[in-house]
Amino acid sequence: MPTLIDELRTTEPNAAFQERHFKYSSCEELVLKEGQQFHPRSLTQAQDRAISNALAALTEPLELKECFANSQRLLFNLPPTYVYVEGYVKRHRAPPILHGWLHVDGTVIDPTVPPEGTSARDLSVNPVMVRGQYQGREYYGIPIPREYVREYVLKTKAWGTVIDNWEEMFPLLRDGLPWKCA
Repeated sequence: MPTLIDELRTTEPNAAFQERHFKYSSCEELVLKEGQQFHPRSLTQAQDRAISNALAALTEPLELKECFANSQRLLFNLPPTYVYVEGYVKRHRAPPILHGWLHVDGTVIDPTVPPEGTSARDLSVNPVMVRGQYQGREYYGIPIPREYVREYVLKTKAWGTVIDNWEEMFPLLRDGLPWKCA
């Protein structure tokens, strides 16, 4: 079975991006060259408590299929050590999907994808389904500075994908990352 990285490498370049001399010819290429892999790790009690407090501070519930909005909304209720990540997630034999999540010290916090063996309907009851530990999926993405996410949300007046930002003609694909990766 191909890994997430194997599948991202097989993506065809976008001819329109190549014709316009974009730095990256696809979201997959950007993520492969600038991103990193995330692995299952346990959260500390303090990290888990911070997530619970952030969830309690939300004025609206998290929603299914709203990974970018869920992660960005949660981000601004968490301490600065929590970072928004955008990239790809792959579950078992499913193809990779562009996805948003958070991390703290390299530990995945995914407020949208339920863990194996739970129903997606459980999201309203237990909103952050992945808190560090997960099986049967892979995460590969780019940590995006909080201030860049804030500027994006204020400029677009919406929660959404930062990497595949068509409203502003794909600035990260066109020009590359305006911040230095750690």
